[in-house]
Order: sequence, then structure tokens, then C-alpha cells
Amino acid sequence: MTRVKAIYRSWGIPCAGKQVYAERYRPEWLGKIQEAGVRRRAAFYYQQLDALRSLRQEVRCELLAEAQKHGATTTCFFSLLRCWRRDQPEFLYHGE
Repeated sequence: MTRVKAIYRSWGIPCAGKQVYAERYRPEWLGKIQEAGVRRRAAFYYQQLDALRSLRQEVRCELLAEAQKHGATTTCFFSLLRCWRRDQPEFLYHGE
């Protein structure tokens, strides 16, 4: 996620908060970038972010199902998930 904000920051566009990631505000945010190539790169980063969010949800459900098969508790599952997220690219961590 920091890649998206890095583009805006590099162009001197303030982007505090999470609004920059929201799908409904993306056209507005992409419109703030004047250079077409940079705007296209930001659009690719948004596509990656969407794909990784979807994958994250899928993996989360699979990990929980697998943990339940082996009698693991939910606490154990979330500890495992935290460790897994720590080793992933910044797109997978959403500060939750």
C-alpha cells in the first residue's frame, strides 16, 4: 500500500489517511497526477492492491478452515496469520 502513497508523495500530493485506497475516490486521486505514465503506474498499483486484497481474504478463509480441521483455536490462527502477514509485501498489510 505504501507504493500507492509513494507515487503521490513523490509528486508533492498530500495523501494522509486511507481515502487514497478507496475505489470510489480513485478517479479523483488518479486525476491529481499530471504525467500519463505515472498515472498508469498508479493504476497498476491499484490493480495489484485489489488482487492482493482478494487473495488475502481467500487465504484467510482457507487458513481458518485448516486450523479448525486440526482443532487449533482461533487465537492460534490469528497468531499464525500475524506471523504470515509480517513476511509478505506491504500490499498485504492493511494496518488492521
